[in-house]
Amino acid sequence: MAAMSSHKLAAYKPAVEVDGSDGCPVPLSELKEPLVLKGALRACTWPALRWGTGLQALKNELGDRLVSLRFGPRSCLGQRTSWEGQCERLSDIRLGEFCAWLSGEEVGSIPFDASSSWGYCAYQHFEAMFKDIADSNRAAADFSRLLPKEKFPISVPGAPTLWLGSQGARTPCHQDAYGHNLVAQMAGEKLWLLFPPSSTWLGPHRLPYEDSSTFTDVDPFIELPPGCSGVVVALKPGDVLAVPQHWFHAVECTSDWSLSLNQWLHAKGDEAQRVHEAVARCLATPLVECRFEEWWLNPDEELLDTVDNVDYLASALKAASDDHEDVTPEAVQAALLRAATHPEVPSTVTCHIETSSSSHDP
Repeated sequence: MAAMSSHKLAAYKPAVEVDGSDGCPVPLSELKEPLVLKGALRACTWPALRWGTGLQALKNELGDRLVSLRFGPRSCLGQRTSWEGQCERLSDIRLGEFCAWLSGEEVGSIPFDASSSWGYCAYQHFEAMFKDIADSNRAAADFSRLLPKEKFPISVPGAPTLWLGSQGARTPCHQDAYGHNLVAQMAGEKLWLLFPPSSTWLGPHRLPYEDSSTFTDVDPFIELPPGCSGVVVALKPGDVLAVPQHWFHAVECTSDWSLSLNQWLHAKGDEAQRVHEAVARCLATPLVECRFEEWWLNPDEELLDTVDNVDYLASALKAASDDHEDVTPEAVQAALLRAATHPEVPSTVTCHIETSSSSHDP
């Protein structure tokens, strides 16, 4: 179970749980808080369910697939959760080798001791893992079958992602910019700490920078400020967690090993959010390019030049509103410059800099 003390968990209320045998009982857009669909996977016939029957089965099914891994010392689990760029990383490792490492075997390609290090195969897109399979192997885990109450055709922006980790592997607290999130717990257990979008006390910020992810000053695994609270989920095998749009969340693997799949689904407002993210990219890129610390940019994030950033912003504006269908990159760049240098903006930024530099480390 969770490494967090009962004292810390007392600040949280348990998430609502329902029988998941018939899928989600309401459309995702109507969810006001996280919902656990108990036993939902037992009613599924996904081919991917075989992956969760054991590490050997996972190795047999996906052992030759290449993945990226990150590692960190267990001795630091009582400290602030490491950013991805602060972790040790390995690329192009066979998933079967990581399964062997999780089983306690010595693996030549993984120079970390499983007894003193946690390991995480996180955020592995099916598009990359299964690029040789038609439709990125989406048929292995069809999340639409969990959503019988959706009123409109389900819009799925991408294929699922895979998460496989050892006990202690964490995802830092963050907010996803887009969509609703469905998480299927295939094997093992995970602890989820969740907070509504209104939780400004978390101190949201964009350092490290990653497109579509907002991180937080507060690390829920350490302590919450007095009077603040959240929602807690101990997600068990066979359960599915529905995370509403823009809810902050921090996650930890609490069993010897944990396997989960997740799927983001389109949510109302995603087009407008892409404009927001495109503006953030334009503003952040020149500051991150000359970064003082490598972790300021998440390892899998790619920076674009100014021309490409402005083109992307123009495209996002066109997609978000018919009023912008004729907008040009030149007009967008001029508008961005005017907005960024409006007298109120430097004043507000100066205030944030003075406050942040006197009270927080980077």
